[in-house]
Amino acid sequence: MARARGAGGAAVRRLAEDDRPGALAVRRAVRNGHRSVGAMLAGEVVRRRGGKGLPDDTIEVTLTGSAGQSFGAFAVPGMTLRLRGDANDYVGKGLSGGRLVIRPDRRAPFPAEEHIIAGNTILY
Repeated sequence: MARARGAGGAAVRRLAEDDRPGALAVRRAVRNGHRSVGAMLAGEVVRRRGGKGLPDDTIEVTLTGSAGQSFGAFAVPGMTLRLRGDANDYVGKGLSGGRLVIRPDRRAPFPAEEHIIAGNTILY
């Protein structure tokens, strides 16, 4: 399993040869200023593998914190983006077969079912 500090670099380039589930696993914190998390990675997958993407869960991105606008934009098949925290507007903009999972931070002092953890205009 390749580990990467970000969504780019040599680990992403190796996806052309290695498309096993979990081939690329990224774990990191995210801040509100990080916009369109996943979009560049999705673009790289499409450039290298075409619109069909990759087998399920080939790319697993797990983030904690507050994602900026357009979290998971254009995610393609084979990409799973998980966020523990909250996200701004336009979550999943142009979603193209990828998976997005957003859950409140485990330390959140509020009941999840009573609060909004993703901005408006979702999956548009």
